[in-house]
Formats: sequence, structure tokens, C-alpha cells
Amino acid sequence: MHLVDAGLLGKVNLTPAFGAAQLSDALARRRTEVFSHAFIIGLAFALYLAHTLFGTRKVENMRLHSVMRSSAATLLLVFSVGAFAKDKPRITIEVVKTEMKTSEYTYTTPGRQGTAQTNCATNGTTNGTISDYGIGPIQTHSTDNASTNCTTTTTAATPPQTHVASATHEAVTAIMPDGSSVMLFCEYGRHRCDYLAPGNYTAEIDHNALQVYVPDLSGKVRKVKYDAVIIERTAAAQPQQPLSTSVAPPPSAQPSTNTESAPSTESLATLKEQAASGDANAQWNLYLKYENEDGVLHDEVQAIVWLRKAAELGYIPAQVELGSSYQLGGNVPQDYKQAAFWFRKAAEQGDADAQSFLGDLYAYGYGVTQNIGQAVFWYRKAAEQGDANSQEELAELYSFGRGVPQSDAQAAFWYRRAAELGNDKAQFYLGKAYETGKGVPQDYTQDAIWFRKAAEQGLADAQAELGGDYALGQGVPQDNSEAYFWLNLASAGTPATVKPEEMAALRNYVTQARDDEASLLTPEARIRVQVRVRQWLEDHPTKSQ
Repeated sequence: MHLVDAGLLGKVNLTPAFGAAQLSDALARRRTEVFSHAFIIGLAFALYLAHTLFGTRKVENMRLHSVMRSSAATLLLVFSVGAFAKDKPRITIEVVKTEMKTSEYTYTTPGRQGTAQTNCATNGTTNGTISDYGIGPIQTHSTDNASTNCTTTTTAATPPQTHVASATHEAVTAIMPDGSSVMLFCEYGRHRCDYLAPGNYTAEIDHNALQVYVPDLSGKVRKVKYDAVIIERTAAAQPQQPLSTSVAPPPSAQPSTNTESAPSTESLATLKEQAASGDANAQWNLYLKYENEDGVLHDEVQAIVWLRKAAELGYIPAQVELGSSYQLGGNVPQDYKQAAFWFRKAAEQGDADAQSFLGDLYAYGYGVTQNIGQAVFWYRKAAEQGDANSQEELAELYSFGRGVPQSDAQAAFWYRRAAELGNDKAQFYLGKAYETGKGVPQDYTQDAIWFRKAAEQGLADAQAELGGDYALGQGVPQDNSEAYFWLNLASAGTPATVKPEEMAALRNYVTQARDDEASLLTPEARIRVQVRVRQWLEDHPTKSQ
């Protein structure tokens, strides 16, 4: 059963999505062709009529008769075919995403009424005697014996049957030349489908379908028919041009504005006009509208189209956002190389977030060859602009001597800068520095201060350290209830600063320390602490990293 027949897909004529200017030109050419072909058909018909009339008059010039007959037949055939043949508009579409989907549908077969048929058979004999006494009439006597047997055959009624079937189809999200989104469907078993990779394809508009030209491995090109449904049209058609999916440097001739702004209250049509004219800020705002469902339906395809356009024009927030999209995946396929490309574009323009993200990719070798020196380079640029995450990462590299000479003093310096900006891991590590005296003078009061700051943000590692400080009276007054409280919270969270292989041992240590503190409290005191713990967890979800 076809998807349309099953009610799974509605058909929409694609011609309006071709673009107003192209459509007008195509219709004008078509009218000229139709008038021309009509004239030729009329001429052919006149020749054929002349042939018929001359034939009835028995024209003696048979040679002329033969020529006219063949000419009329040829003209009528060739130009009739030409009149009804029409060139289909060719366009370039951009395939954004292809998915395989299976849709279920139901259909019902009618029931059948029951029947009953009875057949009867009768068998019998007749016995009789004839008496003739010679006087009076002849007398006859007869006896009849008969029996009837009937057989009834019945057929049970069958109720209507509902069946569930499925249809597998290829669902392709694509962008038309005017920026309209279109969903293409190819049903397996009905058409010879081809899994379209993201990129540009030539296609013909065929009423409610697109004939897409698909090359195979041998280089041959074949056409694959896709039923199409317009998702959303743009306000005004743009000139037909290939829509690039490859990453290209932003045109130098186009000025860009790098000030991030929220979507304005201007109409969507006006915003689309500005975006279509190459206004990067309008393109960014249009992305935000589609992404955040601000006055329009949420549309990831349109969102990424306008985000890419703004990024290609050098708009920094769009470049960072597009890089993050590629890093995380979702509305685009995850691609760390593309993430690195776009982060670099924004990082080279001085964006601290992009510099920090690019440092992460170099530190762990995602999308680029791992290079700790490059990680340090980009972390430092971002750290000097006040990026707390980069400051914490740079401090950690100094602590372990990776990409830089090992220096506890430099580690403590960058941990402090990040900690003062509220980075919980930096607060924890600064507390450890004060506890051990690495890079700073040993100071238990300071270690408790910084452990508390991180613990109050929900960092389980800091909660365990603060609980230990209260248990020992180190930097804080000794208090078993406070120790039990913070160790309870730590046992409910997930440590963020230990290696996976050390996780189980740390959990066991924290659990044992918690139970030791519980044993020093009265039942009433334990209950009061447990009530505090439950309330705190409701108000401050424990961090799990």
C-alpha cells in the first residue's frame, strides 16, 4: 500500500517553491511552445484531411497521394508527442539529513455473512394387487412406503478483520533554492530508493515530487523519485543557486556585526527579508526564533540554515553556536572537525568561549591532532580574558606539568582566579593547595573556607573534605553533627575529581566515615541531621559529573 493511500503522507504541489521569477519564465516559455506545437498539429491535421479527401476522389497521381499520406502521419506523430512533452524545471537542493523510518498503518478486510443450504432426498416403494372376479369392476389394492432424508450444510459468518502493516521509507530533509524546507519520502518496495548523504543534488520538479539525480560508485547517474511535502516556505523566493553544505571562509566583502542581540519584535517577514539580503544579525535572530520557538514553530532545519549563513558571514556568536552544535550533535551530525573549524574562526576573532572550547579539543585530541602546547596556547588566551573554565584547566596543566613547566605557584595562581569567579573545581583544588601547602602557605582555615564554597555548590568531593574538617576540628570547630551532615551529602553525590578506578574506594571511605560519625550521635541528633540532608538535597541538587 502506498504511503498516500495509507493516509501517512499528504501531497503538496512543489511548483510554488521553485521561485516566482523562475516559475514566470518557465510558464512564458511553455506558452510559446504550446502555441508553436498547436500550429504544427493543425498543419498536420490539414495534410491528413487533404489525403482523405483526395483518396475519395481517386486522385490519379498516386505518388503525390503517397507523399502526402506519409508526411501527414509523420508530422502528426512527431509534433503531437512534442506538444505534450514538457521540460521539467531543474534545481539544486541541499540535503541536510536522511533517516530511515518505518510507519505502521491499518486496513480492514470486509466480513462475510453465514450461509445454510439444505438438500433432501426421498426414497420409496409401492406394492399393489389387482383382483378380477369376473363380476363387477376390477379391484386394485396398493401400499406405499416412502422416506425423506434431508442434510443441511452451514458456513459460519466471519467478522471484518483489521490488519496492521508497515511501510519502510527514506525520509530526507532538504532545502529548496529559495530557502524553503521540504521533506522528501521514498518508499522501499515501491521505488528504488537511495540513501542520500548530506550535500547538494540536482533535481527536477515533477508536480508533487522531486526526481533527484543520484550518482553511483561507477559514476553513472540515475533518477530517484521522492514524494515531497513542503514544511515551510520563506517569505520571498531567492535567486536559484546551489546551497553549499561545505564549510567556506566568510566573504570579505560582507560586513558583519558581532554584537549578540535578542530577537526583535519586528515581523517575521521583515526579518526574513533582511536575512535573505545578507544581514548577519538578522540571520542570527532568525536562528534564535526557530530554535527557541519565538513566534514561529520550532524548526531545527530552518534554524541551522540561518545559523550557518550567519557563521559564514563571520558573525562570532553564530560561529561559536555552530561549533557547539557540531561538538554535541543533535540538530547537525556530531563532527569534531567541523566543531574545531568553527571554534577556530571565532577564537581567531578573540572570542574567549571559542578559545576555551578549542583548547579542550586540542587537550583531548577531538577533531584535531592532540597537542598540549596548542591547548595551553588557547587556554591562556581565554584565561587572560577572564574565562574561569580555561583558568581552571590552565592551573591543572601547571599542577601536572603538561605542556608547561610544573609549577605549584602558577597552579595556585590560576586556581585562585577561577575560584574567585565561582568555578567549583577550582575552589576545591585551591582548598587542597591550602591543606597541603602546595603553591601557598599551609592554612587549614583557608582550606575549610574554599571547601565550603565548593561544597555549597554541590561538589561531592568538597563536601567529603569539609565533613572531614568538622570531624577532626581542622580549620573549623570540631562538630560531629556537621561532619555527619556533610558526609551524608557527599555519599549521595558523585565525586568529580578522582579517576574512575578510584571511585569505589572513595565511596567506601566516605560511607565508613559517615557511619563513624553517626555512631557518635544520639538517635534524636541523627534524625535532625537526616531531615536537614533531605531538605538540602531538595533545594540543591547534588552535582554529578
